[in-house]
Amino acid sequence: MQGGSRDLQPTEAKAEPPEQFQPIPRFVRSKDFIAVYANHVFFSGTTIWDMRISFGEVQGVNVDRKELVVEDRVAVTMPLQVAKVLALSIEANLQQYEKQTGKAVALPEIGMTKISIGPDGMITERHKPEPK
Repeated sequence: MQGGSRDLQPTEAKAEPPEQFQPIPRFVRSKDFIAVYANHVFFSGTTIWDMRISFGEVQGVNVDRKELVVEDRVAVTMPLQVAKVLALSIEANLQQYEKQTGKAVALPEIGMTKISIGPDGMITERHKPEPK
């Protein structure tokens, strides 16, 4: 050892931090995988940990009872962080579709114009005024 320094032995070499990378997903289907069609979505439960989203298919309208008949198909429960990624991904995909096609995705006449959170923390739907 000269001048107060020494050479590092091979076992003493400083370890380089592993290179940071974003892994590329590889999708593998479960043996229980199912694909379903849905044209109706319903948020059937949100907790401080997760959110449950139910998907169904509209079967028709019962005019006598003034109700929409929806057949539930599947419910997916996910952590809130995944739900937020889902929301951002859906918005990005819709924007990309509209940009590529030059057409805005129009909502059917469902009467709903906006979904918001009320002062009590409850989700509210704003509807178009009924025609007079």
